[in-house]
Amino acid sequence: MIRENRSRSRMHSRYGSRFDEDHSKGFGFFFKLTMIIMLLVALTLGYRINEVKQFVKIPEAIRLSVKNLTAWFPFESWFNLKDTSVSAANYQKLADNYYVNGSTTCSSILNGVVLSINDDEKNILVQHDNGVLATYGNLESIDVIAGERVNQGAALGSFNESVKMDFLYNGAAIDYLQAMAIQ
Repeated sequence: MIRENRSRSRMHSRYGSRFDEDHSKGFGFFFKLTMIIMLLVALTLGYRINEVKQFVKIPEAIRLSVKNLTAWFPFESWFNLKDTSVSAANYQKLADNYYVNGSTTCSSILNGVVLSINDDEKNILVQHDNGVLATYGNLESIDVIAGERVNQGAALGSFNESVKMDFLYNGAAIDYLQAMAIQ
């Protein structure tokens, strides 16, 4: 507070009383205008990112046509939001719940979230977006962490000869083909 008063008195001695009148009003206007513009840009960016990633479902009745207003802005190239089609690993059943996919990489069959990892038994529990709870087991290494969001086809870890996959949907055991068919 004291330092601020000294600064003001030095400014007054240099510029006179017009300093406060001319510069304070101009600075205040510029500051408020800048804050409003930054708020609008932040809201627009958030809205456009949500359109692509669908974090929040916005009802059609209140949906704005922001895309037309901001078509000149290169959101997709800045944030790498272009949809890329990723094919899931095509698993073939060997026996019981053991599968192979032509490689030694265990890939997520669908988008989802890693719920837990059991390092002792080398298995991963994933809650997929379609409601299927999948356990990927018999792994040699694990490349994800609990709480991580994984996309379809993302590497979860590696296995030697086969990966053991168990699937649950609404508490009932299902197989790989049923898990893939659920929307």
